[in-house]
Amino acid sequence: LVIHQREDNIVWISDLAFNNRVTFMSDGSSKAAIAAQKWVLDKFADAKLMIPGHGSAQTKPFPMVTWTLRYMQSLRDRTEAALDQGVDLQDAVDSIEFDDWKKVRLYGLNHRANVGFVYREMEAAAFD
Repeated sequence: LVIHQREDNIVWISDLAFNNRVTFMSDGSSKAAIAAQKWVLDKFADAKLMIPGHGSAQTKPFPMVTWTLRYMQSLRDRTEAALDQGVDLQDAVDSIEFDDWKKVRLYGLNHRANVGFVYREMEAAAFD
């Protein structure tokens, strides 16, 4: 859900990005979320303010969206490489780590679950 408050040029982006937190992915599509993040950055590049579902609001250039986008894209890239190499789910969860994110809030709580979600999502897509 994205709401553009036109009169004030404020964009409410719900859970498309978390500010100073690692996002949590438990449903939906990581691929669609990445596309939506790119759309938000393009469509609302001149917004005065973006307000996420979690964390504080930001002014442009909206690094929270860029960081969440990079996190999710890196997660998809690393997971795809693991699947291509025949790495099983548990080994992928145990081995896919992002050192540059380890000190970000909720990394310990959300990252392993995110790896598992994206792994299962991409594995299922291989059978579509």
